[in-house]
Amino acid sequence: MHANNGPTIVFDNFPPVPSYVRVMEFSVTDRSVNFEHLCKICSSSCHLQSYLRLHKVLFNFHRRCERCDNGVINLRRDSSTCDGQVWRCSNKKCNFKQSIRAHSFFSGSHVSLHLIVKVVYFWAHQYPQHIVIHETGISEKTIIDFYNFCREVC
Repeated sequence: MHANNGPTIVFDNFPPVPSYVRVMEFSVTDRSVNFEHLCKICSSSCHLQSYLRLHKVLFNFHRRCERCDNGVINLRRDSSTCDGQVWRCSNKKCNFKQSIRAHSFFSGSHVSLHLIVKVVYFWAHQYPQHIVIHETGISEKTIIDFYNFCREVC
């Protein structure tokens, strides 16, 4: 039985995920997550997002809509976003829409989730920035920004 930390939802056969925010709770230095395993996790956006919710890195907004009080906030496909999904109210008259990145380590970035996760992995394993730039195709400025952000957060 899970503690009552608010609404929960089940994603892709994973157990229910409590709805509160944590910053990169899963350990990228854990020996069970090597680069090959990380690539498998990142191979599908749906699988990656489920993994991040399971490890409480992405916020779970599944609850009754506070804006209209008639609908429920559910995960919906949305091709207009870089992640392909958003949290949206089920009430068609309500226009509530929330990024899946809201209130998370990923908010404010337009870099794909799988690349951010890989950059954090590279940072945690002390990869030199020039290798990360080569492997991800992300600009030097962005890699420097992410490395600095990781240092600040940790």
